[in-house]
Parts: sequence; structure tokens; C-alpha cells
Amino acid sequence: MFSKASSFSHIYLEVGAEEFALTKEVLERFPKAHITKISRYQEIFNRVRQSFRETKSAQKIILARKSGPFLYPSSEVIQGANPRFFYTTPILNCIYDCDYCFLQGKFNSAHAVIFVNSAEFLSAVDAELQLGPLTVSPSYETDLLGFSSICSWFSQWIEFARDRELLTVELRSKSGSIAALKNLVPTKNVILSWTLSPDTVSQRYERNTPSVDARLNAAIEAASLGWRVRLCIDPVLAISNWKEFYSELVQMIKNKFTAPIEDIWVGSFRISTDHLSKIKSQRGDSDILFYPYTRLGDKKDIAGYADDLREDINQFISGKLGDFIPKEKLVLW
Repeated sequence: MFSKASSFSHIYLEVGAEEFALTKEVLERFPKAHITKISRYQEIFNRVRQSFRETKSAQKIILARKSGPFLYPSSEVIQGANPRFFYTTPILNCIYDCDYCFLQGKFNSAHAVIFVNSAEFLSAVDAELQLGPLTVSPSYETDLLGFSSICSWFSQWIEFARDRELLTVELRSKSGSIAALKNLVPTKNVILSWTLSPDTVSQRYERNTPSVDARLNAAIEAASLGWRVRLCIDPVLAISNWKEFYSELVQMIKNKFTAPIEDIWVGSFRISTDHLSKIKSQRGDSDILFYPYTRLGDKKDIAGYADDLREDINQFISGKLGDFIPKEKLVLW
């Protein structure tokens, strides 16, 4: 399993965040880290003329308090989003380093901001629940399971969701370990989603991530323990020989996954045009960023593959999965 925990030698601590339980938890896990007090996290995170790539190579933790809002309406690039789907941001940025990640186009800095005022996040969800059933994604701008050896946000969301009948929490990850689940009782209110890519794609474009085999094994173990498990073949990258590579991935899933499965979601690569433009201006080392993407239908701010290629991707992968999972459990984007 890949672990970034040992590499965090420097922590920025926002004034006023010192006494929160999450702050104490992180600081206890890094007793030798150099602590620098700051007045507001934005003075480090939003600093102008800094490089996302440079900060990624020397990623640091920032412990801070978030001001509202705590819930955001679904984005057009979020697969499966619906009117009662919200995302939230308990952590900004990820320990992994995928070439296609939109975060490098959204933020100036790759430092990991861990918001420690968890009670306010959870209170915002409770307030929204008063209006009806709700699905929340706390992993949209991070990987909470990947961060579980650093802070307990992952388990906090699970315990929070457990006794809220109208709440569904989806936690998506590329982690190859479920150590954080070992002492938790499965709950129907939580869906654990694993993002899977062919080995060739993972090795080329998903730096620092666990192997696909490790991720799949983690998903299988979680499902065997009674957790609701979703597999996400997303984003599908139409690189040379993509059909061969994704056929191998689907066959791996078929061969190994015998535990109950919630569903499988498939989505081709898409990204905000603004984010893509910013990423391309900062780096030229990844061919997938410079593919001639088109704007998706009437969505002038979303870039992706042309309609015919998207349809080919969906039809090809759904065809490969057809004898493995019922049609109603296959979600195509």
C-alpha cells in the first residue's frame, strides 16, 4: 500500500484551529513535524505565483477552519449527480497524483488542507436533511480513505451516516487498504466506491496510486465484510489500444469479484474547459492533456471526447460487462 504519511515533515497551523480534536489527532501522528502558525490558510494555499507541480513534489499539510458554505450542489462532471446530490470538502487535494486530476486546474497549490471544524460540516448536512433524502460525496476533492492514516475524517463520515435513514454517503477512493474499516460495522447508509483503471493507464497516468490489483482486492474484502461496494471505471481514457486494456480490466473484475456488488459506473474522461486550459498552461509532460477534446453537447464549459467516441466507449465496456452484472446495475455517463 502506498502511504504518504511519513513524508509530511511540515504542517501549517491556522490560528484558532489549535484546540479542535482533528488538529490534535494530526499533530500526534506527526510529532517530529515542523509547525508554522499562520493567520489564514489562504495565505499559503492561495498564494499567487506558485506552481501546483512544485508544491505537489513537496506537499505539506495545512490545518484550518472552513467557513460556510459546507455543501455544494452537484457539478455536471460528477457522475450520477441528481438534484439532491451534494458534495462537500472536508479536505482539499489528494495524496495521489493523477495526470488527469481536475484539482491541478482548480487550485494554485497542491498542499493538503484538512479542515478541522467537523461539527459544522455535519450540522450543515443535518440541516439539509430536513428537506428530504440526500446523497453526499465528501471525497470529490480528495481521497478520504487514502488520508485515513493521517486523520479520521473517513470514519467520521461513516459513523455520522449510520443512524440517519435519509442520508447516503458515497466515499470514492483509489486506496489499496481497508485498515480504516477493520473496527467499523458496515452500514447501508454508506457506499464505498473504488476507482479502477487498467494497469497500463494506472502506471502511466496515476502516479503514487496503489496497483489496480490492490484496489480491487480492497474492494472485494470490503464487500465480503458486508459493505455496499461500487466499482467505478472512470475516467475511461481513450489512449492507443484502449479497448485491449479495458478488456483486460473487465476480465480481471470478472475473474476476481465474487462478493456482492452494489453497481458499476462507467464514465469517459471529461473536465471543465477552464481547468483543462490552466493545466495545459502549466505542464506539457502528459499526452492525455493535449488530446483534441471537444465541448460536450450544449455544455460549453465541459470538455471531453466526441459523442461518437463516448458512445463507443460506453457500448464497448457495457458489452464486456453484460454477462457479469444486471443492466440496471450498470450506470453509464
